[in-house]
Amino acid sequence: MLKKMGVLVAVVGITGCESTPTVEPGLSRFDSPEVHSEAFKMRASLGLEGKNIVSEDGLSESNNHPLRADVAVTLGNGVEVSYLYSTDTKVALKYQFYGAPKEQLKVGNVSQAISIGYVKSPEQSGSKKDRRWSQRYDYLDLAWVTGYRVAADKLIYGGVFYQRGEATGEKYNFNFDIDCDWDNNSQRCFLNDFQTDGTNYGVNVGFEYQFSSWSSVMLEFVHGNAKWYGNNHAESALGANFSFHF
Repeated sequence: MLKKMGVLVAVVGITGCESTPTVEPGLSRFDSPEVHSEAFKMRASLGLEGKNIVSEDGLSESNNHPLRADVAVTLGNGVEVSYLYSTDTKVALKYQFYGAPKEQLKVGNVSQAISIGYVKSPEQSGSKKDRRWSQRYDYLDLAWVTGYRVAADKLIYGGVFYQRGEATGEKYNFNFDIDCDWDNNSQRCFLNDFQTDGTNYGVNVGFEYQFSSWSSVMLEFVHGNAKWYGNNHAESALGANFSFHF
């Protein structure tokens, strides 16, 4: 009797929180086109970003600005590597190919940079009616950014980005009668694999204010479009990012 009651509670809990596979590209860039020319200059940042959530069932939405944290270090000659942690993780390489480097804070400087990154999601799982699913996705991130330094402590920047990748996963039967519960991924519960290609692209514009040589803040607007599972969704978001420089 107790076992049956436990099964009933589990079923009610799971069916009450139904979900479908989703992809959640971030709507933030916070990428200055000015990079230190010297090696081993570090930056650590904490901020808020929007998300453009696209789901398999077409019920797309934006979510409530999750926290994002990233660290970056320069390699010299305008090259910087970075690591971002949010709902997804991202590693990226940026190269400033035009304009004065960051340390000069040159008023009137026009700067340009390009970047390439790799974004990866954690393992996701959920349920939909009598089906369970698990999924992960990844994509490449390409971007161009330019900026204009209006004052020694103020930079206006903006750019475009394009991302392309895929989502892959598995679907399982959810049936207690054949011992296919939430944690059972055995072959007898397996239904099918699924895979979908997707793209994200958009534009951003932002403002950076440097409080001192060791701290700054960025405010940014991003508009992005995402296409996954055959569904399109456009979304805009405002974000803020606070950085410490070492």
